[in-house]
Amino acid sequence: MSAASAQTNLCIGDFIPAKPLGLYAIVNIDSVKQPLLPDLSALYASLLSNPAVSGLSLVVQWSTLNDTEGAVPDWTYLDEAFDQVSIWNGNNPSAPAKTIQLTVTPGFGTPAWALDQILPSCDALFQAPQGDPGGPCGQADFLDSEGMAKPALLPLPLPWNSTYQGLWQTFLKALATKYVGNSAFASIAVAGPTATSAEMILPTTVIPATFEAPFGGLNQTGMWSTLLASQYSDGANYSNPAYQNSDLAIIDAWNTATEMYENVFACTTLIVTSGDGLPNFPSPHPKYHIPTGFTADCLAKRDMDCAAETTIESDFVTSSASGNFMATQTSGLEASRPPVDMGMAGVELLTANTSYSPRILGGAGFNTSVANDPVKEGCFSPFPPKPPNLPMGCTSVPTCSSNPAYPNDPEWCIPVACIPADCITGPLDGATIFGEVPTTSLISPEQALYNVLQTYFKGTPESSAYGGTNGTAPLYFLQIYYADVCYAATAPPVSIKEGRHSVTTSAQDLLVMAAKSLSAMTGAPPPAATAPASCPSGF
Repeated sequence: MSAASAQTNLCIGDFIPAKPLGLYAIVNIDSVKQPLLPDLSALYASLLSNPAVSGLSLVVQWSTLNDTEGAVPDWTYLDEAFDQVSIWNGNNPSAPAKTIQLTVTPGFGTPAWALDQILPSCDALFQAPQGDPGGPCGQADFLDSEGMAKPALLPLPLPWNSTYQGLWQTFLKALATKYVGNSAFASIAVAGPTATSAEMILPTTVIPATFEAPFGGLNQTGMWSTLLASQYSDGANYSNPAYQNSDLAIIDAWNTATEMYENVFACTTLIVTSGDGLPNFPSPHPKYHIPTGFTADCLAKRDMDCAAETTIESDFVTSSASGNFMATQTSGLEASRPPVDMGMAGVELLTANTSYSPRILGGAGFNTSVANDPVKEGCFSPFPPKPPNLPMGCTSVPTCSSNPAYPNDPEWCIPVACIPADCITGPLDGATIFGEVPTTSLISPEQALYNVLQTYFKGTPESSAYGGTNGTAPLYFLQIYYADVCYAATAPPVSIKEGRHSVTTSAQDLLVMAAKSLSAMTGAPPPAATAPASCPSGF
């Protein structure tokens, strides 16, 4: 029996798979795991108690779950979440069942024992003079800077390496054996040809010379070019010049990954996440084109990255494999990011297409927490601003990355002239830099939350509820950071601007409002009118 047939048979049996519908609380396990597991269990329970929340969106590295070669993976952190969902569903049989989304990341999250098998290292290729890795190489040191306060130079398995793909598939099979068939398991994000997250992002920035490495200061796009030349040049392991200075090998790796997930995760919602972050090589490649029906994704940015990402998405949503629901999302949602190209517009392009059967599910995840960073997440103007769109009077945008007093706050020393006007709501009290501005004079978490929801729902049938014009594209799920759910549980109502009008509302009211909007688009039951529980201290 083929894998596709097996999936189909599972789906037409008594098992009814869940779909990700509604508002999900993001818990990055590697950031919040505690020595005492009951602390994390209490967090899960408090998040599930919030009536606006449909479930948990768990993010965890492969190395956290499987740090010892040959050992059974440690599912404890995930099991605690599934147990808490089971307890909540059992205690609330008349309410909509709550579910779990999984994002397990390899890439920089690959365990050390696996890296030891993905050899040799390619780093000799970047030395001067260039060295010989001693054979087809499997990993290279890249800069892990995506969402990192302190970037680090770490080994990254190459997306196309067959040893890496095989080890990852073995782990995924164990993960599927553990959780496929659990009614609370709503979705899993496709990963593998990735770096820090499940997004289509690979390291492409310049490596600062401050890193003590023989290739310090190199542009990482140039590193990918060197790697492809080594891997696919005449006489190499796979001789194919068409793969040089192109994203073809990365597209192939993504197609391999999506096929792997389709075969391993029977009757499960699979999510592919756009990222606006694949290498853009200097010259166009003749084999690159934007797939039919995806032209609107690349109106503002017709480059190799956009063509590659749309090709990956097109191959994914037109897959012939049966037994899976397909979904797409963007995970960098901010109020300042217009819904164009591979952002929300790309998601809505697929969800509005009624020719796909079953319909493609679509959603998004906040880029950061509105409670912890309302200015960055919730201003309609990007913060920090980037040239050439600098506010009047702002000549340059320094960061504090080299200031030992504020190593984890690169925005602290930005001059007040560089703070966009829509981020400021009160007097600056003589402040000269962002770190000195009173928080009461900056956009509130509630205003930031409303602004992000306005961007998220734009173009949907619910847009008018957030001051926009209704469209036809439905959305199915939204992921927000657990810190925002915890904040909403206790924060009192405040005054915010909804267009030209001021209203008094709370973060919890806004979460319930968003949950009701998602319910209206998906047909899922609306949230219950119950009070949320406070999160345990320490979170």
